[in-house]
Amino acid sequence: MTMTRGIKVEIGDGWATIVLNLIVVGSAYPEHWNFRFHRAWRACGRMRIHVTTGSDDLESVNATTALSEIAWHRSGMTCEVCGRGGCLRLGKRYALTLCRDHEHLVGERHPDDGRIRDPWARHAGASVLPNGYDDPAAMKDELVRMWSRGEADMHDVQEILQMSRASLMSSAIEAGYGLNLDGDENDDEKGVEFARLIAAAQDDGTRH
Repeated sequence: MTMTRGIKVEIGDGWATIVLNLIVVGSAYPEHWNFRFHRAWRACGRMRIHVTTGSDDLESVNATTALSEIAWHRSGMTCEVCGRGGCLRLGKRYALTLCRDHEHLVGERHPDDGRIRDPWARHAGASVLPNGYDDPAAMKDELVRMWSRGEADMHDVQEILQMSRASLMSSAIEAGYGLNLDGDENDDEKGVEFARLIAAAQDDGTRH
């Protein structure tokens, strides 16, 4: 299998095994198909992947389509944070597939939570999701706010947002939220890192 340089995998660790399995399947495809795995990302709480072949062979096209369907289906049954069994949770602002231990990360629930398995499909009697639903900026704002209030674990938020510890703390400062540092195991490192973040925020005004 030919792999594209700079593959983007923008998902939590809980879905990593799914991606690896898809790559293993793709590696068994005939070499002349020139299979390429480009990207994996989340869309409305499920995994989307971008895979291509350099062949016009109908069988190769169907094979890549099948991989996309596998990613969509399996991710809808797997917690994106920890990899345990989960289900799609529909929040007011975004959707995530989570287990019971992590379902709080979706925030306030949408009225149709538990009724919709695929937010992009038509469902009789289901509410129409508003324009802008699942906006990444809204998800980031909600999860950063939850962490700052002590309602979400830092590691879990990092997994969903694919952010470093420093970036998460910096985002909370920029948004005007507090920093939830209770229970931090690295007290000494915490103080140094906090000081560095404050210094970075006090620049010449070019940082927005």
